[in-house]
Amino acid sequence: MAYSDKFQYSDILLNKEKVYKPDFWSNYNIILPNEKYENLFKTANNINEEKIKTKQRKWLDFLLKTKQKILLSWSTLNTSSVNLTFQNPALDIQETLSASNKNVYGFLYSLFYEFKPNFFIGYTGESKISKNGIASHSISLQKQININPKKRPIFITPSIDFGYQELNCFLGNFNTTEKLYLNNKSLNKGKTSVFLSQRNFRCQPKIALTLEKNKRINFIVSLNYNLPISKKVGLLFQEKEGFFLFRKKTFVKNNNHNLNINHTNDLLGNGFSLNAGISIKL
Repeated sequence: MAYSDKFQYSDILLNKEKVYKPDFWSNYNIILPNEKYENLFKTANNINEEKIKTKQRKWLDFLLKTKQKILLSWSTLNTSSVNLTFQNPALDIQETLSASNKNVYGFLYSLFYEFKPNFFIGYTGESKISKNGIASHSISLQKQININPKKRPIFITPSIDFGYQELNCFLGNFNTTEKLYLNNKSLNKGKTSVFLSQRNFRCQPKIALTLEKNKRINFIVSLNYNLPISKKVGLLFQEKEGFFLFRKKTFVKNNNHNLNINHTNDLLGNGFSLNAGISIKL
């Protein structure tokens, strides 16, 4: 098109007179809509929508097969007789302890997936809610059995956990005169909390009784027994002062860094534990 025939930015169309040219569109192709092309676009849109719906259904199916457990735990922490010495320029500890049993309390959280009808696999974490206590991370397998199928469901659930466990018994708060250097870490001077500590892998069989409140919420009581597989004993040092998220801590294994712990049997033991809480499904 010649430049003189083009509209200019300053043109006002109402004031312009143009000669109609019937052959103006002769070099252009115009495809009129027909049923074939309309169906083609509809098919493409339907395929995309179906893919999106399929993904959404998969996620929904996955979520409907998951359940969460929130429980409070009670157990006992058994401490053997101990003669302990630790020598460091910043801190000197000499302790003699008699055997004792302490009640400990914790919080458990579990997330399970039903990979087959009434068979579940998941993760269970435990954290202590007192100075003395147990922390653990485990992979769990369980089978759910309905013993009251004709009325309100009552489930017996045997399960087994495999994981890692830390048992800590509070020894005391000690003042350090300078920074405490251990395991290439430096703990600030001041108050330092010290714990007798045992770390081990463990196997833990469980049996649980579950009463269904409704389709989403169940009440649970369970009994566990702890079977340690390997053990590593020592002291846990943790800064006492400062914001709790930034308090540094380090574990010193027995016979390292001038630490000597003489004990009879297991330094720390944990057998049965009792848990109670709820299970939630979407």
